[in-house]
Amino acid sequence: MAANLLCGLDIRYLKAMNILSTHILYYYTLLPILTQLINHQDKEVVSDACWALSYVTDGSTERIQTVVNSGVVPRLVELTGCGETSLASPSLRAIGNVVTGNDEQTQHVLNCGALQHFDPF
Repeated sequence: MAANLLCGLDIRYLKAMNILSTHILYYYTLLPILTQLINHQDKEVVSDACWALSYVTDGSTERIQTVVNSGVVPRLVELTGCGETSLASPSLRAIGNVVTGNDEQTQHVLNCGALQHFDPF
C-alpha cells in the first residue's frame, strides 16, 4: 500500500481520475531518488544516475523543468568537469538535453557555470 502512495494520495486514484501526468510522477518518485544517487560515493552509481537523468531530460520542456526544479543541474555541471569520462559523458548529455529546453532552462545551466568546463577554441 505504501508504494501506491504519492504525497498522501493513492496513485491508482490519480490515474483513474486522469490527474497524474508523467512529469508529476517523475518529480515525486524518480527525481528525489536520482538527486540522492547523483551524490553517491560509488562512481558507477553516479554514472547510472546521470544516464537516467539524461533520459528524463530527453523530452519536453516540462520534463526538463522537473529536472531543473529538482536541483541536480549544479551537480551535473560539476560532473562535466570531473575529468572522468564515465561521469562526464552522461552528465554532459543530460546538460545538453537541458539546454535544448526554453531560454530560462538554458540560462540556468549557464548560471551554474557550465561554460567554465569547456576550453576556448
